[in-house]
Amino acid sequence: MRRTKALLIGINYKPTSNSSFLSWDQLSGSHRDVKNMWKFLSQAEWTYDQVIMLTDETDATKVYRDNIIAHLEWLVKDCQPGDLLLLHYSGHGYQRPTRSPTEDDGFDETIVPADCPYPPPRPGSDEDCPVGCKCPKEDKHCWRPTYSTMIRDNELRSILVDKLPEKARLIAIFDCCHSGSIVDLEYRYLPPTPHRKRTKLRKPRLSVTEGTQHKRSSSALALVVQGGMMAAGPVIPGTRSEREDTVRIHPRDDIDYHNGESCDSPIEVPDLRRVASTGKSLQEVLWEHREAFKLNELGHLRGQVITISAASDPKDVFEVQKGGLLTDSLITVVKKHNYNVTWCKLIDEMTLLFAVRNQQRKDEAYDYPVHPVLSTNKSTMRLRSNFYL
Repeated sequence: MRRTKALLIGINYKPTSNSSFLSWDQLSGSHRDVKNMWKFLSQAEWTYDQVIMLTDETDATKVYRDNIIAHLEWLVKDCQPGDLLLLHYSGHGYQRPTRSPTEDDGFDETIVPADCPYPPPRPGSDEDCPVGCKCPKEDKHCWRPTYSTMIRDNELRSILVDKLPEKARLIAIFDCCHSGSIVDLEYRYLPPTPHRKRTKLRKPRLSVTEGTQHKRSSSALALVVQGGMMAAGPVIPGTRSEREDTVRIHPRDDIDYHNGESCDSPIEVPDLRRVASTGKSLQEVLWEHREAFKLNELGHLRGQVITISAASDPKDVFEVQKGGLLTDSLITVVKKHNYNVTWCKLIDEMTLLFAVRNQQRKDEAYDYPVHPVLSTNKSTMRLRSNFYL
């Protein structure tokens, strides 16, 4: 692989002088994470042709939303087959409500730019605004300006995954909360537990150990169309979607749609009443839509994207003395093995280190498992191959 571009982003969120909004909790290690990652790359002789570091150490506008997006687009611009790209982000992550049917938990995962406002809580309530709130425009407690300034997982996928050419590769490290599916990738590796053996990459599904619903596979529509409508008969009647050209269907809960996995969330498919005039059969229409969905969502013609995230979607993560937990743990484990460690061994040992660091926090320790998450868009990724950046 040819290392071409690396983008390192670190935001500490210095308190704002804008009296209308509160500041996000100030971080202490994000700038250090960027410097440590750059030093780590140099020591490993993983040299990139172009490296850009964005922090709010001297100029907060460098990590405003528009500038971050511009640099994300720069990262993949003119990318060629054989190129290797690196993205490292250290800062806040957040979950914002959404109506998107691709989010089973009702939330988009986001990263938080430095210009993202943090509204003061409403008197007697500490809840965020729901999606589509009816707050007056001048309401300083409204979360809509905050939601619109965050960078959502859908945006990250559109820029980083959809534009990556075949045989190119992007590795993205997200040292932030709520980042397990931050780029909406299809396959995930979780560290082993007493209830889960370490075997292979898996599509996100209900996690018994975490008690939360992960994102449905992006091929869910194809699975429902193939397994639910075409092979097993009609699904439960649908409801109107927000989009005029689609209807929302509810897969039957008594059907395993693929390899024993069930899809239990509403999925949007073409409104057949609008395509009835084409003269095509129901099966033809569904099959065409299924094939288009697979081509768009499964990315057969895209490059490989690998992410390492600091926490699963509903979980928080914390800083350590040297910086972000994920960044520090990754560097520690790789150096321990003299830069020669497999992907799965890296995640497994980072998980153990996460647990030790969590216990060291004593009274502030989380009472739930804290662990990194490895995700990719290619099921062919070899977990026992050597890690690299």
